Amino acid sequence: MNSFKFRFFITTTLILIFYIFSLIFLYAQSFVNNFNEAAILYENRDYDKAIQKYNFILESGYENGNLYYNLGNCYFKKGKLGLAILNYEKAKRFIPFDRDLKTNYKYVSSLIEEQQIISKKFWILKVLDNLFENFSLDGLTIFSSFMYILILFSISIALFFKKIKKYAITFCFIFVLFFST
Repeated sequence: MNSFKFRFFITTTLILIFYIFSLIFLYAQSFVNNFNEAAILYENRDYDKAIQKYNFILESGYENGNLYYNLGNCYFKKGKLGLAILNYEKAKRFIPFDRDLKTNYKYVSSLIEEQQIISKKFWILKVLDNLFENFSLDGLTIFSSFMYILILFSISIALFFKKIKKYAITFCFIFVLFFST
């Protein structure tokens, strides 16, 4: 009797796993098909339909550096430089070291006469923005995880070593302030 329940559980689990992976595969295939259709529309210079396709992909919940890059190129070809720059900025979050992206971003920015808006940010925020602008999302995740481990380590030191408790708490406080910006 227990053997039957176990086999039933394993079979049901395997069917569920197969079903979930099938859905994931179909979703990914749908993305690839839409992305390829949008690329063909772009090559055929049908930028409005390509923009619609790329926006449809974004609305379906998929984000990607190449998706934003291609959408920026479409807006550039349509003469909508602000939207092109916006999408290039979004692409930089995913692919900050892409040479084509940097080249297109600089070129489109050079076409705008008043490209520099003076920021009224506090100087520390400006430094942090400049420090982290070249990180990808993966890089920021790794960096944040490392900082989190340092905070936990500092808290554990503060709990067990009374002599350096003051320094460890100060260190934690500085890191918490750093992450809150």
